[in-house]
Amino acid sequence: FAAIAGAGVLLGPVLATQFGWLPGVLWLILGAALAGAVQDMVVLAFTVRRGQGSLTALLAEAAGPLAASTTWLLALAVLVLVLITVGGALAGVLVADAGATYVLALTIPAALLVAWHERARPGRGVETTLVGLLLFVLALLAGVWLASRGPAPSWLPNRPTMVWLLAAYVAIAAVLPLPVLSRPRVAFSGLLALAGAALLAVLLMVAAPAMHIQPTSQFLRGGGPLVSGAAFPMLGLLLALGAISGFNALVASGLTGRLVRRAGEALPVGYGAMLIAAFLALAALVTVATIWPGDLVAMLTNIAPVDVQRLTNLPVRELERLNQLTKISLPGQGGAAALATGAAQAFAIFPGVRPVWSPVAYRLALALQALLLLA
Repeated sequence: FAAIAGAGVLLGPVLATQFGWLPGVLWLILGAALAGAVQDMVVLAFTVRRGQGSLTALLAEAAGPLAASTTWLLALAVLVLVLITVGGALAGVLVADAGATYVLALTIPAALLVAWHERARPGRGVETTLVGLLLFVLALLAGVWLASRGPAPSWLPNRPTMVWLLAAYVAIAAVLPLPVLSRPRVAFSGLLALAGAALLAVLLMVAAPAMHIQPTSQFLRGGGPLVSGAAFPMLGLLLALGAISGFNALVASGLTGRLVRRAGEALPVGYGAMLIAAFLALAALVTVATIWPGDLVAMLTNIAPVDVQRLTNLPVRELERLNQLTKISLPGQGGAAALATGAAQAFAIFPGVRPVWSPVAYRLALALQALLLLA
């Protein structure tokens, strides 16, 4: 779940709201339940039964070396594109908010401590899980607390430098043994993201914020301010990781295939993880749909708020209130900020919630997104 629920699951639904909320909801539910989850389950079961090899190794055995080589090249291209997309999105989040940067920095030693504890006390899985959850929750809270103490420090790098730092981290994590850094980071980031998704769902059901995005929009045939294409085929591309994606097959046959012991576990792990990813994408879509379309365009593009209505025929309605709610200048901040703003707005509706808590909720939502993006 943590490996497939990245930028496409979190940020794709933000852009998909350009076409209204109904097309995205239908594609996520039908695509995940009838296609994406089935694909992941089948690939995972096949991998386990054939000796837990990679997708290309399985193809070489089943279809010959030409099919395996072609798939290897396609997989390489997909991974490069995924890293570019996720790296750019994550760099934007880290540069925009010091809290997310602090959280990611603190979770690195937390992951190393979990790995050390697992080696020092083998066979104590429940104990290791509790220790890891405690360390990651403390890292999350400490990072947000440090960021709330004052303005962002001057030593935080700019976006290009942050991209290089992320690339260096990915290169180091890729060559280290899996249990040392990557597995605890991915596992506990995923658990925190699951908790965040469940909390967000409860928040939306209890607070019941108004949906300001219409079921369908005038941009179904194209010409929208966020993506230039029509709903078909753009919707399938934007929501791929929440519905059906070949990248998920790589995850199921690679990392996940080596962790699953029996083919029977492919149903809860393969099918179940895809359903949870679709659920997270649905929660993200509904959360962003509580923001007025004109306000959303101002957040996601470089169009000045005063020019949004003239260029898109979408009025900016509550952007100033949202700026005050989050204590952030939201125009141009991007999809992660829009999603965090929707979550903070829903949180603020709760009875008894003080205005000072809303910026903290915004930072927590951003930090959780950063954790999942890096996973």
